[in-house]
Amino acid sequence: MAEYPGEAVKVRCDICGRAGRYRKSRLIERFGDKGLPDVLRDLADCERWGAAGEPCGAHYEDLA
Repeated sequence: MAEYPGEAVKVRCDICGRAGRYRKSRLIERFGDKGLPDVLRDLADCERWGAAGEPCGAHYEDLA
């Protein structure tokens, strides 16, 4: 998580429309040294995560 650029972490899902903005320092407190993909999976908390047919559309907005 520490490698995320900037202090505001923006997450959005193109499938369900869910979105959130988090302070990076709070996410580091919450998730420790987890990598960006693991944190995204935990934040999305989506039953579609990893599904083949209709996967979760969650992504970091600032990381294209």
